[in-house]
Amino acid sequence: MQRKQIVGLVRTWLTPFVPIARAWIRYSPLSLGKALLFRAFWRCPHQFTVRTKHGFVLAGRSSDVVQGFVYYFGTWEPDITSFLRNRLRDFPNGVFIDVGANVGYYTALAATVMAKDARIVAIEAQSETLRMLQRNVEINGFKNVVCLHAAVTDSEKEVRVFSAPSWNVGTTTIIESRFPNASTELVRGSSLGGLIEHDLLALCNTVKIDVEGAEAMVVRGLEAALMKMPQELCFVIEIATDEVEAANYIFTFFIERGFRALALYNSYDSGSYLRKRPLSSPVEIFECPTEQTDVLFLRTAQPSSNLPSFGGASISA
Repeated sequence: MQRKQIVGLVRTWLTPFVPIARAWIRYSPLSLGKALLFRAFWRCPHQFTVRTKHGFVLAGRSSDVVQGFVYYFGTWEPDITSFLRNRLRDFPNGVFIDVGANVGYYTALAATVMAKDARIVAIEAQSETLRMLQRNVEINGFKNVVCLHAAVTDSEKEVRVFSAPSWNVGTTTIIESRFPNASTELVRGSSLGGLIEHDLLALCNTVKIDVEGAEAMVVRGLEAALMKMPQELCFVIEIATDEVEAANYIFTFFIERGFRALALYNSYDSGSYLRKRPLSSPVEIFECPTEQTDVLFLRTAQPSSNLPSFGGASISA
């Protein structure tokens, strides 16, 4: 019997015990065994619907990276989550745009934090993931969320979406070189200004962009949208440095248009979720990062030396 088959059998045997493992990891005041349990159970397939630490409900598969972390730890990217939660509370009646919404974690966070008359626009390119996103919007009863099936690009065109492996659907992309042998589908591609109504852009103060290597393409199509958007504006973008030219383009684009760049700590190590630690504050940077970094591009109505902070919050399992 091959190793892959053995691993599959072990996961099948462990799967009925996933909720028990999750209860210990999520709620036990003791750290004993949590890391071991997570490594043993994380990739076991289990359909779930759970309430997160932030009040909203998320449904998904525990064997996926993003969905699994939310299932076991009640949160995802805690430092970014904390920044966005505080940021959106400052603009409760505005508009939040989630480019690359995945199953809707940040969309649901925004709909929970912002006022009922705010608008949240969630854009997702992959059909199956879009259905999961729509389900999460529905089970929470959010009435101020609009889900769009499209890929944000630099112009109006049809694009091919390359599906990521089922254990990390969040890495689905329109960049063929990442998954050249993957299943694909054709979807509408458009610039942000071509997808979003002008009256919504005029009220939008925060945009999250996570499109797995296609961020530079999104940014190239931003110019027209920026002309409609407020002076007080923040983009949260993951800069991947495997494409140096693209990373430099993104960084330079925002700096030349009056934005400040702030790097924010973000670790995908499960250990950083298991141990209690203070959440980090953004640190201003003046050069393009040389390794993968989540960057806040922030433009304020009045220039200020004060950087956003988290007020001493902490994370613990």
